[in-house]
Formats: sequence, C-alpha cells, structure tokens
Amino acid sequence: MTVRVLCACSFAVLLAGCGGDDGSGGGGTTAGGGTTAGGSTTAGSGSTGGCDTPGHADAIQPIWDAYCTKVGCHKGPMGAFNLVLEDAYDKIVDVPSAQVQGLMLVDSTSLDDSYLWHKINGTMDRVGGGGVPMPADLPMGMSLADADPDAVATIRAWIECGAPP
Repeated sequence: MTVRVLCACSFAVLLAGCGGDDGSGGGGTTAGGGTTAGGSTTAGSGSTGGCDTPGHADAIQPIWDAYCTKVGCHKGPMGAFNLVLEDAYDKIVDVPSAQVQGLMLVDSTSLDDSYLWHKINGTMDRVGGGGVPMPADLPMGMSLADADPDAVATIRAWIECGAPP
C-alpha cells in the first residue's frame, strides 16, 4: 500500500512537470528543475539540488542597495524595515509577512510563499496583498521584474536554492 501511494505521488509530480511556470499559478519549478503537483514553487537547500548560488550578502544585498535602501524606503529610522546589510537577512528570511497571513517575506522553501517575490513582480494582489509593486519609486504599475529582469532572476535563484546567507 505504501509503495503504491509513493508511486502514485511520484507519477503525479512527473506529470505536473509538463506544466510551465508563467506566474499564473500553474506548475511551479523546484530547485531540482521539477514541478510540484500542487503548482507551488519549492526551493531546495543551498547545498543540494545542484544549486550554486551566491548567498544574500554577495548576490542579493547589492540589489537591495541599488533599489530599496533609499532613506524613507527601507533604510534608516523612517523605513518600513531596514534592508541594510547588517539587518536585511534576519529581517526577511523565514519572517512572517505583516501584510499577508500565511506567507513569509522570503520563504526559504517556497518562491510562491515569499511575499517579497510577489511585491517585486507586481503580483501581490494574487496572494491577498496590496500596495504598489516594489520598488515604489518606479513608474506607476512597473515592478522590479519590468525594470531589471536580471536582478529578479538572481533573487529567484537565491530563493529557489534555499535563500542562503
């Protein structure tokens, strides 16, 4: 019985791998290149699944510095929360979102459950969030995905590899 259930689950995962990840809630990509049966994107550990992604300090912090740590945004006493190097990682990775219950700001195991991912892609309304896409100083309706697709690809790879420090 256990073997039959395991085979059925494995088969469902393989079939789901035929779907694409177009952000519409279809199939999601795993760090190993597969797709989950439920369509959610799952991440692997930074040391497994073939990931060779630099950590937060080397790959992600420069993106925060370029787009997010402007005084009044995410730096200093006026910011919603600091994204400066000394604070950013501990304030966003596996920390619950204050805007959407059930999501983390960055979920180290799931791209789809990372609210920050939705904010930088302008899809926050799809998960019950609100506000404007990030960074907020872009032209109306534009997100980081529109302004700098390479930065978003770097963030995606980082989360999919387990959001290593």
